[in-house]
Amino acid sequence: MLNDLIIDSMVIGGPAYKCKQLDRGDKIIKVDGYEVDENNFQAMLLGDDIPGSFVSLTVLKGGSEEVCPWISRGVCIVLRWMLTCV
Repeated sequence: MLNDLIIDSMVIGGPAYKCKQLDRGDKIIKVDGYEVDENNFQAMLLGDDIPGSFVSLTVLKGGSEEVCPWISRGVCIVLRWMLTCV
């Protein structure tokens, strides 16, 4: 369920925090344009790219989709059910 992909917090100074488009409570629905759920989110976020390459996240903010297009891999996002560091 996508309800579990809610951003709870971010590492201050980390790539997700620096993009200034992600906020606590945003629901992550896509990684690099592909829909994600709790089963494939971490693998999609890691991707096949090298650390420092870029990933885009699509999130729901107040019912509207927004894209944060230039987050460098190395992101740490704390979801309500897990800590994901890439």
